[in-house]
Amino acid sequence: IFAIAQELKYILRSRRQNAVLAREELAAATVLGWLNLTLDSNTSVVTDLKAQATSGGDRLRLVGERVGLPAHSKSTSLITMAQDLSILMRTIEADIVTGPEFAWVLYDTVAPGPSPIQPLGSYTRRVITEWSSAAGRDLKARKAPVDTQQRRPAALAKRKGAVGSSRFTTPGPAAINPFHVPAACRHAAAPSSPDCSMTMSSPTPTGSAIRAP
Repeated sequence: IFAIAQELKYILRSRRQNAVLAREELAAATVLGWLNLTLDSNTSVVTDLKAQATSGGDRLRLVGERVGLPAHSKSTSLITMAQDLSILMRTIEADIVTGPEFAWVLYDTVAPGPSPIQPLGSYTRRVITEWSSAAGRDLKARKAPVDTQQRRPAALAKRKGAVGSSRFTTPGPAAINPFHVPAACRHAAAPSSPDCSMTMSSPTPTGSAIRAP
């Protein structure tokens, strides 16, 4: 949020270098201020045109019907967010958000602690909502859905599936210890058996043979 605010601040301030757009800015601000003042309430102009309404967008629509010039279909959203957008842009250009620790100014509604700065969370949400309506693009939508469920690694899932499977059997002692001596070969008469002799002659890691007790 801070990086985007900084980039926007640089864009806004670059237009003010050497007062390049000072005249154009004054003309645009004057026209928009006059339009906002005219439609903000049931002024004399609105009353003369019999365009009284409860919002600036409805007043503009009724004025357009009176003069035969229909208002833009998105004018209601643009007029609704005009004042909030002005406050938001002036705050960003004034460099109030000077670091990531001040990013809360742009989205919080209550300051996290004692601060002279008023958070703009309500203004920002209104701008996002009305801008989405005017532009026809949902600014709140993410490019990729966020998975809120914690996914287990594939290897762990396979292991847990194998444990719960009926085909999985617990290995016996011989599988765990290759030098395991069967109980039948522990008797004195058993070593004559070929199977017992192979088991008992299996070399240990030190090279010696296992002797049955």
